[in-house]
Amino acid sequence: MPSKNNSLNKVYQISVEAEEKAIVSFKDAQVLYQKNLSQLQSLKQYRLEYTQQLNLPEFKNVTANKYQQIHLFIKQIDHAINQQITAINQKEQLKQERQKMVMEKQIKRKAIEFLLNKNRQEQVKAENRQEQQNADEFNLRQFYLSKS
Repeated sequence: MPSKNNSLNKVYQISVEAEEKAIVSFKDAQVLYQKNLSQLQSLKQYRLEYTQQLNLPEFKNVTANKYQQIHLFIKQIDHAINQQITAINQKEQLKQERQKMVMEKQIKRKAIEFLLNKNRQEQVKAENRQEQQNADEFNLRQFYLSKS
């Protein structure tokens, strides 16, 4: 029984460490996701501010060449926004995968905890039975000794 519990304790410790690593990995994925969201918001804000500047009086009489450059730059910003949206979707998927991994590790750890508790309870029952048996034997000997 002790070697079984000892082995199970080692497995439990390994499962706890695996769960902790999974949690750190999940938190890292959350941070990356939030960074990407923040970058997307910054890009959108920059695009908005840039296009609002085009409404200023100094941009009313721009040449066709300048207008083409401005339009090309806005397209580049839009392309960066689309790339950022793709990155966000990837980070969201990564975050979900890592969250699932955390849950799987938690389930495994809890199952091992259950087995450890069950083994402890069985060990306590066995010890109690042994104590009761020893007490019964002692009382029986005392009874026989008092009869002699």
